[in-house]
Amino acid sequence: MARREGATETELKALETGELAAFRPRERVALEFAEAMTRDSTRVSDELFRRLREQFEEGEIVEIAAVAGLFNYFNRFNNALHVEITLTDPDVLVRRVEEAANLLGLGRSSAYEAARRGELPTIRMGRRLMVPVPQLLALLGVQATGN
Repeated sequence: MARREGATETELKALETGELAAFRPRERVALEFAEAMTRDSTRVSDELFRRLREQFEEGEIVEIAAVAGLFNYFNRFNNALHVEITLTDPDVLVRRVEEAANLLGLGRSSAYEAARRGELPTIRMGRRLMVPVPQLLALLGVQATGN
């Protein structure tokens, strides 16, 4: 998913190693915050939160926390139940609304309207509105294991 969104090989390697110098300050502090939430959400330092506020507005911070929390939830849920990811592309945990619309047989406008009404579950990732794959599969009546 990161490659599809434009991440470079250098950035991907930096994520693997935890060496975040390859990222701009805005990206770096968001990654540090997500990592701190993952390690121990009760110990996000005031200094880290101050740096986060220097780079992001309140709503953006909430979005970063929501996305990090959602992915932590997926990981903990799947790990606890020993669920193996069996999607064709395991990096894809969310789909663009347009992709979900196509799979659901909806037009683009209808899908965005359904999202606005809360009928199509979505999360915001930056400026993009995304549909979590587990909820999309449920709407399609497909088992999460892909079998």
